[in-house]
Amino acid sequence: MFAPGKTTPFEEIFPFPQLRSPEAPLATREDGQEELARLGEALEGVRPGGVVGVDVSGVEFINYSFSDECFGNLAGRLQSGEHPERFVVLVAPKKDMENRLQDIEVALKNRKLAMIWAEDEDASEYDVVGELSEALRETLKAVEPGDTNDVLAEKLAIKSTACINRTDKLTKMRLLRKKLHAGEYGYKQYEFAPVLPASG
Repeated sequence: MFAPGKTTPFEEIFPFPQLRSPEAPLATREDGQEELARLGEALEGVRPGGVVGVDVSGVEFINYSFSDECFGNLAGRLQSGEHPERFVVLVAPKKDMENRLQDIEVALKNRKLAMIWAEDEDASEYDVVGELSEALRETLKAVEPGDTNDVLAEKLAIKSTACINRTDKLTKMRLLRKKLHAGEYGYKQYEFAPVLPASG
């Protein structure tokens, strides 16, 4: 999946971890809770609609317990509605996400959750890590700024009700932006856009 443009997509880049050295092992649930609290503060500090890039590229060791406590709970809180209209993107090279940072994805998959991941701060290329069905991935890749459920349903050759179910799930997981648009004669409908914005 490719980000449509080269504008700076992040309101803030959050070096991770905050409370300990990146060389220190991130291995306990207690440490995960502390870092999660800092991430929550960072999210509350950005404007609605803002994206926080969590730069995990310097982390040398992270295990499942820490990953589940920090990133699993973060994704769960976002899905439950905490930190409204804020978005999170993990930032790290692909080789690191597939090797020494792989427990982050394992923790998300076990909770049936997902987060957006980008290779670098430019976010010129991005994907999703965690548990996301092929149907939801297909929908996420198809979305262009301003698309409605009717437009997406036509693109994907699916029923409108099926498309609504998909976009509802994606927006709840904070993998997709949604805003209410008033059309002609006061007709209201939702428009969608990727989390990482197109260049202006």
